[in-house]
Amino acid sequence: MTALCLLGIASAGAQGATFTAQAEELTFIETALLPVWEGNTAYNETVLPVQNEYGGIDPITLLYPIEEVVSVQNAEMTVTYQKGVDYAVSGGRLIIADDGNIPIVSYTEFHPEAGQSGFESKEGGYVCFSEGTWFHERQIVVTYKHTAQYNGYLPSGKDYLLTNIKQKLSNQTSIDTLVFGDSISVGANSSGFTGIAPFLPTYPELFKAGLENQYGVTVNLTNPSVGGMGIDWGLQQIEGVLSQQTNLDLAVVAFGMNDGNLTSHAFAQKANRLVSAIQEKFPTADVLLVATMLPNRDAEKFYLNQENFADAMLENCEKQGVAVVNMTAMHTSLLTKKSYADMTGNNVNHPNDYLARVYAQSLLATLRKTTEEIPENNEGENVFDTVESNSNGCMATVAILPACAMTALGAAAILKKKKEK
Repeated sequence: MTALCLLGIASAGAQGATFTAQAEELTFIETALLPVWEGNTAYNETVLPVQNEYGGIDPITLLYPIEEVVSVQNAEMTVTYQKGVDYAVSGGRLIIADDGNIPIVSYTEFHPEAGQSGFESKEGGYVCFSEGTWFHERQIVVTYKHTAQYNGYLPSGKDYLLTNIKQKLSNQTSIDTLVFGDSISVGANSSGFTGIAPFLPTYPELFKAGLENQYGVTVNLTNPSVGGMGIDWGLQQIEGVLSQQTNLDLAVVAFGMNDGNLTSHAFAQKANRLVSAIQEKFPTADVLLVATMLPNRDAEKFYLNQENFADAMLENCEKQGVAVVNMTAMHTSLLTKKSYADMTGNNVNHPNDYLARVYAQSLLATLRKTTEEIPENNEGENVFDTVESNSNGCMATVAILPACAMTALGAAAILKKKKEK
């Protein structure tokens, strides 16, 4: 039987390619910056197909139930897979053919018995870990239409805290911006950083592009971030970093992933010291303080106290001129729908292209007008000496879904097989 045709078309290559769907033309960067929580088309949502323990491939849940597939491609966006041959859709979920062309990571490969110290799995053995392009080369991207409404965490618009930068974005032709953090802010494992198609820029570069596109300004971006570093290193380096700046309008500070051994109170206190150093040197600079994405919960020796930093930062760091961008809550929300492996570049602590896009989208959303009631007490005062984070404030702790469920029911029954002679 002949394989079914694709329901839509999407063409892509290196950076700057154009996608076409329903006669709507968007550039590669424009689709990357469309908030995943808005609209009725999900662009290039990533998936890592992994066998379950029985050797089958479970139906894959995406962020929304699928109404109509536009395209399924490899993450490099150089190969387009065929509906009815490589995949099907059932009950709003993606079904991967076990005899198709989509690469599938075996159960044993994803659950290795040996691995890197510190990344031992709480289930026994080790967490599958690899830097570089290993995960990117095995992930696929799905563009699809949906009718469901997003019902997860929404990044808050906090323009009422960021009046300086908002005024500058309206009145100036150029903005001097600093991004300072760990390997996530360096850009690991974005395809543009690792040098593999589709060469998506890192989240700081995407944020820069979004500011320039939305506000019509030129953004002069400095990014002295270094991989593997924590907030103590940031405090040691901040004076030297600032000495290289002749002007600063906006700072993005993003530590936490490598600070899991700190208490939430200690981390927020150190974050306040970093912010103070920046604003003492540049009093009119506003700061976006990023609460980190989560590490892989299965890597129990690495997954420590990171998830509790966001609440402490919101309670003790946010004030006039300083807004917390809660990627912890955003990532937690996405993990109620998607597996960790779907959104990571190394399966331990780095985002892939999809989650790097969400970083940039969340930063841009924070600069927008709030849709919530503005807090009455916002005089720029810190309550650090009297308030300790309870670690249970703005987000519920949600168990991370495993990379693959354990049902043995396969996809073969609803997939059309390859052409038979």
